Amino acid sequence: QVLKNIIRSNRKKLYAYSLIISSLLLMIYRFLIEYITNDDSYLLSLIPFVILIAGIISASAYIPFYNIFFMADKPLWQSIFISLIVISNIFLNILLIPIFSINGAAFATAISFLISIFFLKKLSKKILDIKI
Repeated sequence: QVLKNIIRSNRKKLYAYSLIISSLLLMIYRFLIEYITNDDSYLLSLIPFVILIAGIISASAYIPFYNIFFMADKPLWQSIFISLIVISNIFLNILLIPIFSINGAAFATAISFLISIFFLKKLSKKILDIKI
């Protein structure tokens, strides 16, 4: 119950912070690319970057709790949880890259962030009896 309250009370803050940081990154993206590479062709990466940022924002309230199984002394379940995320990302990359190229890879990762929320909620309920 305590963890549930912590998650709920901080969810809006975490979304707000990630939205602010992401917005700042998007605003300075062009300047960072020009500073780091001095090659305008890298600016074509803006769309995949935006897709990835959207995925991170969507899961930002849950990412701080990805280690919940490890903290609960369930390292096997921690490994299973992370493996499920990685497997979903690989599967989605295989599916989406041939269709959408680099944007497909970005979509695959963004969708994997959303899927991670599902896995986190389901596994934490089943394994730890904690509703997130």
